[in-house]
Amino acid sequence: MKRRLLFLVLLVFAGTKLIHAQDIPAKVKQAKWVTIMNADSLYNYFEAEADFQKFYAGYLKEKKKEERRRERSNAASPQEEHLESPVELLVADYVKWTVQIQPFVRADGSIMPLAERLVIARSIKNGQQAQQ
Repeated sequence: MKRRLLFLVLLVFAGTKLIHAQDIPAKVKQAKWVTIMNADSLYNYFEAEADFQKFYAGYLKEKKKEERRRERSNAASPQEEHLESPVELLVADYVKWTVQIQPFVRADGSIMPLAERLVIARSIKNGQQAQQ
C-alpha cells in the first residue's frame, strides 16, 4: 500500500511534468480531468470523470477520422504509426490515475487529501505487521 501511494505521488508529479513538457493543446491542459491529476483533492472526481468521458468520445472520433485519412493517403510510415501522441500519453496517465485513486473517492465525489490517504496506508501497514 505504501508503494502504491508513493507511486501515486510520483505519477502526479510526472503527470505535471508531462503536461508542461509536451505539445498538448491548451483546451486539453485546462480540462477538469487533467487538472484533477495535479491537485486531486480540490476537484470533484465525478465531474472530472464525466468531462473525461465527453472528451474521450470526441477524441476517438477524431482518431478514427485521422486513421481513415492515413489509409487513403498512405502517407504514414510504419515508424510513425507506432509513436504515441502526447494526448494519448495523457489519456493513459489519466486511466492509470483513476484506478489508483478510486479507493480514496468519497460518496460525494470528493477525494481524500493526501494526508488522510497516508494515515489509511499506515494503519493498514501497522495492522499487517501486528498480524505477523
